[in-house]
Amino acid sequence: MRYMILLQGTNPPTPPPAELMEAIMKLGEEATKAGALLDTAGLMPSAAGARVSLYGGKVTSVTAAGNRGVETCRRR
Repeated sequence: MRYMILLQGTNPPTPPPAELMEAIMKLGEEATKAGALLDTAGLMPSAAGARVSLYGGKVTSVTAAGNRGVETCRRR
């Protein structure tokens, strides 16, 4: 199973220290070798995506272009 983590925040005025970046890279390498981390690829711009919501058994999606679609979600 894959998970996507989205964080919201502000960018600091200076880049992170080199030691921190090295530690993050090492952690990623270890997690990849252990099979816990599959991919660290970036995301496409939000303009290329869609917003999807599930409410009352209906899946609603809105594309960046504003097109709306509604589907009924059935339990398996």
